[in-house]
Amino acid sequence: MTSETNDPDRTRKDPVASLAGQIRHLGNGERAELRRLDLTRSPTADGIIYGLLARAGVEFQDIRDDEMDAWRVTSFAAAMMSGSAGQGAHAPGRRMGRTLYHAGYSEARLMQLAGGSSRDRLMRAIRFLSKKADGPFDLRTVRSLADPDPQVRETAARELVRDYFSRPARTTTTQHDDTQEK
Repeated sequence: MTSETNDPDRTRKDPVASLAGQIRHLGNGERAELRRLDLTRSPTADGIIYGLLARAGVEFQDIRDDEMDAWRVTSFAAAMMSGSAGQGAHAPGRRMGRTLYHAGYSEARLMQLAGGSSRDRLMRAIRFLSKKADGPFDLRTVRSLADPDPQVRETAARELVRDYFSRPARTTTTQHDDTQEK
């Protein structure tokens, strides 16, 4: 007889959601360390990330460098989107492509982001969204765009572009006031 609490499928967490949810409980210094991750690549930031991954239930003892880099980018995104006030950083179901569109991200930059596996382009897009977006988005897209598996990255890039150009994204934009007197 097995206990429901010992069932691994029942206790499994969404690691991205768990990581993002933990960000708001970090101290200001720890969040700042993660926001500087692309500049410093510090062991302190890696220590913070390993702690987040452990609490998220991710087995990281045998994690490859390219997998760890995907978690670094995801942690950076969560820290950037939470800001210094420690706001919620992850909004499941709120598509990154739509968020980029509504924030005014250019089509040219979107195509560059989707067309390659450039970590720097992804980090720039995250920085852009942290300043221009009206709220968090689903960070699982970031994790997929940073994934070491090229097929996962390609699928995520296609979804990103599809969501950016989707009809709901284009019809629900904020209306600009064109009624100003000239």
